[in-house]
Amino acid sequence: SDVCSSDLTAAGNAVEHAEEHPVGFDPDEVRSRVAGFFSQRAGHLPTAIVGGNDTIAAACLYEARERGLAVPGQLAVSGFDNRSFSAYTSPPLTTVSMPLHEMGAAAATMLFTLIEGKPLARRRVVLPAQLIQRDSTPGGSTCQRPPL
Repeated sequence: SDVCSSDLTAAGNAVEHAEEHPVGFDPDEVRSRVAGFFSQRAGHLPTAIVGGNDTIAAACLYEARERGLAVPGQLAVSGFDNRSFSAYTSPPLTTVSMPLHEMGAAAATMLFTLIEGKPLARRRVVLPAQLIQRDSTPGGSTCQRPPL
């Protein structure tokens, strides 16, 4: 397994400053926006980037490598979705795995309930996510990766 246990509460409130930069889902737009972000921040990059999805995070890994930045030494990068390619980026990408099947089932159940004209038992469903820690963040090198 490439999953390592992680106690996020042990990290405490380590975020001093955060910014949000919206990026679409088109791969060309992602690459262009990420490259622009790195160019605008030359010499003043953050210490960590959390991509809204693994494609954005992979583009950040690419741009960091192009600029000679050490990941995770100078820049930690993580993504979201646990896409199949994320274990094979360079370095392998830390990501968050979502229970997609359970999310779809919960959404379908809610939709069918509404279509039947019945009230929803609850409007908010919280499902567990799992941190998949790999080498793009500190401590990731202690985790195992799946064989090629």
